[in-house]
Amino acid sequence: MHKRDKQMKSKKPFPSHQKKLRVLIGTLEVGGAEIHLSHVLPALASQGWSIQLVVLSDKVFLKSRFLHETIKLVTVPSFSSRFKFIRRAVKLGRMCCILAKVYKDDPHTLTHFFLPSSYVLGRLVSFFTSATGPWVMSRRSLRVYQKRIWGFSLLERFLHQRCGAILVNSDRIRQELISHENVRDEKIHLIYNGLPQSVSHPSSSQINELRISSGSTVIVHVANFIPYKGHLDLLQALGSMNASADRKWVVVFIGKGEPYKKYLQEEARKLKIEKNLRWISSCSDSSPYLSMAHIGVLPSHEEGFSNALLEKMSAGLPVIATDVGGNGEAVIHNETGLLVPPHDPRALTEALEKLMQDKALRLSMGKKGKKRFLDYFGLDRCVREYDSFYNELLRESKKPRDIP
Repeated sequence: MHKRDKQMKSKKPFPSHQKKLRVLIGTLEVGGAEIHLSHVLPALASQGWSIQLVVLSDKVFLKSRFLHETIKLVTVPSFSSRFKFIRRAVKLGRMCCILAKVYKDDPHTLTHFFLPSSYVLGRLVSFFTSATGPWVMSRRSLRVYQKRIWGFSLLERFLHQRCGAILVNSDRIRQELISHENVRDEKIHLIYNGLPQSVSHPSSSQINELRISSGSTVIVHVANFIPYKGHLDLLQALGSMNASADRKWVVVFIGKGEPYKKYLQEEARKLKIEKNLRWISSCSDSSPYLSMAHIGVLPSHEEGFSNALLEKMSAGLPVIATDVGGNGEAVIHNETGLLVPPHDPRALTEALEKLMQDKALRLSMGKKGKKRFLDYFGLDRCVREYDSFYNELLRESKKPRDIP
């Protein structure tokens, strides 16, 4: 058992009184943080929380998942113009005005920022209002994104000092905040992602869609088609395996992102493996496809703590994942799956061939992975820890402060 597992199993009862929470996020499109909130917020609402969900756009594909009598949704309407800079300027102005009104109407509500853009904008606007917080920032990935925007790292460091707490979803992120951004350990709180166990059997149309011949090993990769998710590494690994292994296999890719998807399909043709691949557009429930699979893969170059990884474990699949972010905190190497270095197609090939050749090992790893999911990564545990975390912040905010 990992050193954090005992802490992860702890449970605390929900308090019965109603509590208020404000959550800020950029969109409600299909993404890791958005899916995570779609599970957590309705569960918290059912436990007595009154929640204001502020979305800094009108992209609310997942809106139906937040329908609850104590969840109030606030969105920012879009603006049409053929000039990009005008669209952006008007949108920014609207976001600032709506945030200022939200803070003015209720200045003392506990506010939780999800993802960097909502954190930076939401916290900066708060400085020009009478809002007092308490304030919480979520860091859900490693700090690679800071390198893409000049000055972003310095800005976030400035805001960290004025934030009551920082919530992370992996210990790797916690260590990075301490070592690279000088955040005090006591300010950082760790809550691993949690998911409900979803079991959906495939329909006849879904079975026909995959065109899987008898005896084939089915491998599944669930991730939007963007370079850092490692699709190209997996294709190169499959290309090498195809040349050295005389066995039947099918790989199912599930995600969205047409431009990069088309590039990957062209690379698959060059590697002469396109007949073994199936491409499924982003779907709200991947569990039917997971139930048809034998191996799950996650070859990302960077991660926070992956919901897709937990979904595969929940489905009883052995997982091959890169050792980045929180992957190594979910997958126990050589017990529930295999961890490989990122950017390493050869290591992926070896791991795939190892599991494809050993059915007993696949079944054993999948069974242990499912048990680990049920023990440590279920939704009930996650919601309990959120409730306890928020209540502690509210208690601390009500304590009288010493006046120097």
